Amino acid sequence: MGDFNGHNPIWGSPDINLRGQQIETLIDNHCICLLNSSNHAYFHQPTRTFHTLDLALCSPSLVIKWNFNTEDDLFNSDHFPIILSYIDNDIRYPERPRKFIFQKANWSLFSEIATITLDMVEEVSIDDAVDKVTYSTMQAADMAISKTSGKIPKIWKPWWNEECRIFN
Repeated sequence: MGDFNGHNPIWGSPDINLRGQQIETLIDNHCICLLNSSNHAYFHQPTRTFHTLDLALCSPSLVIKWNFNTEDDLFNSDHFPIILSYIDNDIRYPERPRKFIFQKANWSLFSEIATITLDMVEEVSIDDAVDKVTYSTMQAADMAISKTSGKIPKIWKPWWNEECRIFN
């Protein structure tokens, strides 16, 4: 959360500036979610206009747990206080997609294990067919022996990385 000083229609600005474009690119490229509602968080006194310069960003797994709002009083500031309310409603977090280090995989073993049969794809429901093929492929990925750990190594990349620092 912070004062990003970027304008972009995505968070309610009537115009867009370079910083707003950079923030939009950061959000798109790193699967970051914007918590802001339509409430303005800044009052520009010389022009007597409202803006949204303060943004609350989070990972997709947290967006369902937080509610964004602003206070109605400026309290002698030009920024409205931001209120983030935690929502505890037992919503299950979406599972983070698995990523693999493909260059370390034993692809010949993977090809042997990942069998897609005719009966898998001749299902009445396309959803069932996709589920069966996906399951078979993921099982093969888990069983394929790599050069190092016995499986295709999985990686986890945090959503906060060096590219985020340019906005800090």
